[in-house]
Amino acid sequence: MTEPTKLKIKIHELSLEKRLGLLHIHNQLKEVVDQIHETEDVTLGNVRDLKKMVCYLHDTFDFKPKTFIDKDGTARGAYWDKYVLGEDSLAYKEEK
Repeated sequence: MTEPTKLKIKIHELSLEKRLGLLHIHNQLKEVVDQIHETEDVTLGNVRDLKKMVCYLHDTFDFKPKTFIDKDGTARGAYWDKYVLGEDSLAYKEEK
């Protein structure tokens, strides 16, 4: 896995609500990592919590799956692949 780029975000650029949400995600991640480290085991509850955290990050930072075209020529989201920023030209735009 490649090292993530360190973001240079000024605290005032994020709302208090977003910062509290990120703090909550941080603490949940720490709890899951600590449990896995201590028990050398992963529970389905850990997997559920990790999925919720990923969804929170998608929603908060507008991360989107890349677009791929299936064999029928239909554009779909490549949910199994790495995500991109919502404004990226590769980002899948869901029709509503």
